[in-house]
Amino acid sequence: MNKQAPASTYVRDNYDALLTKLPHGYTDFRWNDTEVSRFHYRQSRRALARGMTLVPERVSRALEIGGGAGAWTPFFASRATQLDFLDISEEMLKEAKVALASFTQITYLHTDFLAWEPEPAAYNLVASIRNIEYMQDKRSVLARMSRALSRGGTLILSTKSPHFDWNGYFDTKALHSGQISITELTTLLAESGFEVVQVYPAIIGKKTRYAPMRLLWDGLQQVLLRLPLSLMPLSILKYISESFLIVARRV
Repeated sequence: MNKQAPASTYVRDNYDALLTKLPHGYTDFRWNDTEVSRFHYRQSRRALARGMTLVPERVSRALEIGGGAGAWTPFFASRATQLDFLDISEEMLKEAKVALASFTQITYLHTDFLAWEPEPAAYNLVASIRNIEYMQDKRSVLARMSRALSRGGTLILSTKSPHFDWNGYFDTKALHSGQISITELTTLLAESGFEVVQVYPAIIGKKTRYAPMRLLWDGLQQVLLRLPLSLMPLSILKYISESFLIVARRV
């Protein structure tokens, strides 16, 4: 899948409309609706927890881009003295504010990341979880992330893999049309002033509607999360991983 992502207004309107129809909110809908979605959540959480071991125990200021309903924000807010939480969807921000009410150091920003200019070198940690595929100009996105980070600062980036066998699922879904290959993404990161420290399969597995397959893939993921980047078989994993988690540092 090498199509252009939709316009930012389409992404905003799509999620604003969706959330008004969900009785229990987006996080429950996406991550707790079925056995497969709970499997996806478990794997994503495991990969993110592993990635966060490469982040300093405490950072003064963090930025979460496209934080959505706040499902992953506690990973970042628990490390940061101050966290700026940015999302394009007003409805997502409403849900996030309720879910994250216990974190008093969060500032919520209702804006499009590509229309917002970060203060240069203001952040020690920048996180973007499963949303870069919604943004059209990937090079500009990564350049903004780079400018936002101080030297030595960490980027946590997760995104879907277009090589995963979707069986045509996304062919008519414009919202997810901007997926980028892990190879191209790591190349762009290097060109944007980042050193890629690690790449993990965030969600991995086929035929996961079957419980034995979920157990198998869970076990494999736990093994892969222990491998160094030099031994990570990305050329194979890109076909069986729904998404990847990248840890990179601003050089």
